[in-house]
Amino acid sequence: MRFGLLVPQGWRHDLVGIEPAEQWATMSGLATHADAGAWESIWV
Repeated sequence: MRFGLLVPQGWRHDLVGIEPAEQWATMSGLATHADAGAWESIWV
């Protein structure tokens, strides 16, 4: 079985509480972490 990760983009209010200036770093950090792990795909 393969698993993918959906990187939050904010339109579903999944970045609430994260300063707008830090949102890109948050999304990029999640993608980098997923890429280093066992995830098969990263979705944006």
